[in-house]
Amino acid sequence: IFLMHGGSGTASRGGSGLGAGGAMSLSPKLEMHLLRLTSTQQRIEDQLGILATALARLEQQGSSSVGRSQFNRRIHAKGQASEAVDRLQQKMRMEDPQKAEESEEDGRGAADASRGKVGRSRSGPDSPQCDGRVPYHTLLTSQGNPYQQWQSRIMYFHWKKQQAAGGACTEMEGFTRLCATPNGAPDGLESEIPTIFTHTLPEEV
Repeated sequence: IFLMHGGSGTASRGGSGLGAGGAMSLSPKLEMHLLRLTSTQQRIEDQLGILATALARLEQQGSSSVGRSQFNRRIHAKGQASEAVDRLQQKMRMEDPQKAEESEEDGRGAADASRGKVGRSRSGPDSPQCDGRVPYHTLLTSQGNPYQQWQSRIMYFHWKKQQAAGGACTEMEGFTRLCATPNGAPDGLESEIPTIFTHTLPEEV
């Protein structure tokens, strides 16, 4: 790099020169090089800005895809639970039609009570304020022994608590305990928790 010493007109290589008043004077070649660097830096900054905007758009699209995926999984899980309950009810109808009918009536009555019968009001889940609501049904599998009876009581207590906290637009729509007992006999909790009874597996299984 050549630097010109102001006033003397002489040049030196690799040094710096001071002109009149102590100001440094750069050679035309160095000034051209600095101008090129400044221009290159500006182009890089512009490209980084474009990349940052594109990255933000990709992140927004990714979050929307995750939301749609979660929505689809919840719909699929709800359908699977409904199909399982339907199969169990059909099996009970074949084995003991009278008991199956009583169990279904108990389940419907408890579900209506847990919803508070607000689902048909204008301020309930069907109102415009609840657009986008995705209701689901909770299915608890259990057995009729004392230990799991207490577990079921605790779970149903907190389920109703969370349902009430969700207000009129809550997505927690129904609760069913699927309980396996010897010969499918009631265990005494059907008056507290909506329950469908089924037969326990034989000991050899």
